[in-house]
Amino acid sequence: MTRFILGSTFGETSSIPPQRAFSSVVLHPPRKAAFSRGEKGVRRTLKNLDLHYPGPFSEALECVSEARVREDGHFLATGKTGETVDEGNDAGRAGAAPHPWIRPVLPYLGRWRGRGEGGYPTLDRGFAYEQEIDISHDGRPFVRYEARAWLLDDDGEVLRPSGREVGWWRVTPDGYMEALLAHPTGIIETYLGRASGAEVDMTTKDVLRTPMAKQVDAARRRYAVEGDELGYVHDLAAVGTELTRHLSARLRLVGS
Repeated sequence: MTRFILGSTFGETSSIPPQRAFSSVVLHPPRKAAFSRGEKGVRRTLKNLDLHYPGPFSEALECVSEARVREDGHFLATGKTGETVDEGNDAGRAGAAPHPWIRPVLPYLGRWRGRGEGGYPTLDRGFAYEQEIDISHDGRPFVRYEARAWLLDDDGEVLRPSGREVGWWRVTPDGYMEALLAHPTGIIETYLGRASGAEVDMTTKDVLRTPMAKQVDAARRRYAVEGDELGYVHDLAAVGTELTRHLSARLRLVGS
């Protein structure tokens, strides 16, 4: 049995089965919440409700609609309404709840790492790379996006640093998106697109470049999250070439 310690709004203490507790009472209401992990159980604190599951940590996770333990010991839990609580991200440590507007991209929060392949008609050969993408929030209606990559040799060993970009995704509750990304190569891109379900599709609106930067005319990015995996495809129009495939990769969730 799971013991609920209810706040003044409810004014009582009750015990109900854990499956019912997590799915219908705790995760279903879209309330501000935070998780913490202890040696004797897992605690979930909401504005007016405090839940402590005294059993093993693994049993507590089995009671939520969807949950996963990360390699860093943090866990991510999702309720029936799509509410996601990430105890590991920056906002979680600071105590900030996700802004309601970023709900369409909540599945993307976290640190993702994996490998991909790239190529372009102007290159003599394709290439392989390793990449890390970090997506986080601080409680305001946007998410911070940062990606860095390393070029790999034929044996899969890191040769040197490669692409890097940083920026923000601005999202509205209906899934409309605007993105701003800056690159050390002298390129700044603005994107318009949509987040639908676990997929994001966006295309450049404007591309600005410094005098020394190479010509880039347009780009399209498509992302999709499935479980602990993030896949993406990046199409590019540059240096006189029409929009064509440039990068693709599959990354795994490795932390916050």
